[in-house]
Amino acid sequence: METKMIIVPFDVELAKKITKGKIDGKVVTRDGGSARIICWDSEGDQPIIALIKFHDKEYPHSFYQNGSLHDGDCLNGDLMLEIPEYMTFK
Repeated sequence: METKMIIVPFDVELAKKITKGKIDGKVVTRDGGSARIICWDSEGDQPIIALIKFHDKEYPHSFYQNGSLHDGDCLNGDLMLEIPEYMTFK
């Protein structure tokens, strides 16, 4: 049986576990695009640097700790997490 995946808000600690392969999941954008985090500690207000795939090319973007592109805005390019549905049950 295939595991059902769901999109949840970005969480930096969970994202680190996903990128290290410790848990199943992917970092994606709010609109479902592919994201690959390459840096967690860039200097400045937006310490997360990710490569966002668009038309078979990757483009770098910087993000706040909460995964947003712009402070206070909710945009399609914001980071989200795609995780197995069972992880949301407590």
